[in-house]
Amino acid sequence: MSIMLKNFQFFDGFGSVNEISDRLITGISFSIFLLWIELILYLRLMPGKNTKLI
Repeated sequence: MSIMLKNFQFFDGFGSVNEISDRLITGISFSIFLLWIELILYLRLMPGKNTKLI
């Protein structure tokens, strides 16, 4: 998060950024990957429609 806040300007947002940070791209990609894994694990733990709970 500190990588993003360092480049933010109030008058134009991220419009003044001239370079693309490899660390920022890697961090965002890794975060999306972890969220995807969490979603898959959550969907696997949900009971199906035909499953009876005791």
